[in-house]
Amino acid sequence: MIPNNLVDYNLPNMKWKKDSELGKSIKGDRKHINNSVCYVTENKDLKNKYVFFSWNDTNFFVIELTENNNSIFYEKYPTDKERDFDLDCKEILGFDLSLPKVQENSTVATLGSVNGMGSPSFPGNPETQSEFGSQKVGSGDKMDPKQTKKKKKKAFKSYKEFLDTIEPLK
Repeated sequence: MIPNNLVDYNLPNMKWKKDSELGKSIKGDRKHINNSVCYVTENKDLKNKYVFFSWNDTNFFVIELTENNNSIFYEKYPTDKERDFDLDCKEILGFDLSLPKVQENSTVATLGSVNGMGSPSFPGNPETQSEFGSQKVGSGDKMDPKQTKKKKKKAFKSYKEFLDTIEPLK
């Protein structure tokens, strides 16, 4: 939960604007930041600029809030505390923030975990042998068994014969 002193800032009632360019500059060379969002607002009476920067990865969510480039709030939330993260974002910004979920790919494939293959399909009715004759000829089928060529067998040379064919270095 956000500290009480942040409530005094009245941040939810300010107009926050999304700022992708500033977000990219904050992200900078931090390669561990995957999904990030940056919002900016100003209190013109006090001449204060507030920057809300948030990101998530597979292990945690982060909120960083600065006032005139000074950090006033920084919090890491484990992924099991996503509800607290969402509530704090709403308390600061005044609206729900939705960061895309980051899922880590498993290093071990389990049964049915291979993506993109879809369900297997078979031509015709594979339960009956009569369907195979009506199938179209494919690349693996032989059109006419008489037209197939046999590959010539190559005789292997013995090691001694192989050495005899090599020219000596000059």
